[in-house]
Amino acid sequence: MGGVLESFEMELNPDHMQFVRSAQEKYDIGKQDKVMRIIMDYIITTPSVHDEIFTEIRCLRCD
Repeated sequence: MGGVLESFEMELNPDHMQFVRSAQEKYDIGKQDKVMRIIMDYIITTPSVHDEIFTEIRCLRCD
């Protein structure tokens, strides 16, 4: 393991969970929380995507 881990509760929609499960299966990742850590590591190490990720308004579940 790559260091000390902290836990926190996270709520995800069913489509989020399907994405996590599909990545877990496709890339043979042992645990779902590892999928989220990989995503977070990418975001942390790629600051050029921050504005695109955090300023674009997305509404995948809006009516």
